Amino acid sequence: MKRYAVFLLIAASFLLTPLGASTDSVETEGVDFPQQRNNLKLRSTATATWMKFIKVYSAALYASDSSSPAQVLDGSQPVSLDIGYLIPLKREQIIKAAEVALTRQHNVATLSRYKQQIEEIHTQYLNINKGDHYRIDYIPGEGLRLLHNDNLLTHIKSDAFALLYLGIWLDENPRSEPLLTALLDWPDPGPEQRHYEQT
Repeated sequence: MKRYAVFLLIAASFLLTPLGASTDSVETEGVDFPQQRNNLKLRSTATATWMKFIKVYSAALYASDSSSPAQVLDGSQPVSLDIGYLIPLKREQIIKAAEVALTRQHNVATLSRYKQQIEEIHTQYLNINKGDHYRIDYIPGEGLRLLHNDNLLTHIKSDAFALLYLGIWLDENPRSEPLLTALLDWPDPGPEQRHYEQT
């Protein structure tokens, strides 16, 4: 009888666990982010909102165990930024938001220098459905990779451009200052993953 009860508990656990669910991921506003990706650790997550009440996307920042926030900013360590969308968006909206941030952050000469790379990455953007992900992976010496739902869209082999483009979220005058603060807010070193909701 005791063995039968144990069997029922095990069977029930399979029925109640959603397909694909994993203890190796963190859920943020319904978006699942793995705890580990390509030897990088999930350091923080944050949720971006528009008009203070429309939740647009959740973002997750990955870095190595030994990385500090300063090393993420100076480009000396690999980093991955995963953005999971909570609402559908047109590609033009994504491009426009990126252009606004870049224009705010950089002068005309700098943007002209990287015009070809900016156009390359913006050409690859697709319309977004709820649940879709864009991910930017940066590895020193290898530049930037843009992925859509884990599918590689483009690889731009320029570290300088990679840091410029990641700066849309992680540099001064970003798309969201509170989002930047949340994503880089971890103890140095060895942070625990934490979540913030930011506007």
